Amino acid sequence: SFNADNTQYVRNMVPNNCLSSSLNIAYWAWETEKLPLAFCKYHEYYDQIWAISNYTRDSILSSINDKEVITIPHCIDPWMIDNFNHFCSAAIKDKLKILNNKFSFGFVLDLQSFGIRKNPEGLLKVFKEIYRNNKDIILVIKVCGSIYGNYKYEKFKSMFQGLNCIFIEEELSKPDVYYFLSKLDCYVSLHRSEGFGLPLMEAMSLGTLSVATNYSGNLDFMNS
Repeated sequence: SFNADNTQYVRNMVPNNCLSSSLNIAYWAWETEKLPLAFCKYHEYYDQIWAISNYTRDSILSSINDKEVITIPHCIDPWMIDNFNHFCSAAIKDKLKILNNKFSFGFVLDLQSFGIRKNPEGLLKVFKEIYRNNKDIILVIKVCGSIYGNYKYEKFKSMFQGLNCIFIEEELSKPDVYYFLSKLDCYVSLHRSEGFGLPLMEAMSLGTLSVATNYSGNLDFMNS
């Protein structure tokens, strides 16, 4: 699975005979309301296009109208949702003991995504306003991606000084991620746009209250 903007790079690496003798299906995620025209030509390489959400499907169809686009959403493993606690580490349990007796908010920050789209600064602004009048709250941010030499991340992290906030920067197994999401009182995503919003779906599946922007891919499964 690779996105529209990576199609040409992949085609340059894969021999033509591998593609010509196969059924080629694109599985695309896109976060803007319209797929950029520069990437539209790549649909010709595929027999089918699958989209991760209705929002992404509509984005693609706004630019491509001569090929069927089918929504094939992300899915989660219900067995792991029910059994993650048997496999999570003692380290994550120990780290999150700090959440006891405090109302906890959480967010997954993917450093490989565009910050302007994820809008972590919006979360910081809201948390500051709440924290000013209520010190019995805590914000936990799970960081995905390399933090080393990442100036933008270090600058963002410094903005939380003086607030009750912890950053989980180490890589977590899926059971540990689910433990983190399950221990939160509220998962928050103030995104400007999401292709799907998988952490929101996972948090909701774990019974965690979830609050998000009323826009884009998450509306496939968030309706109130």
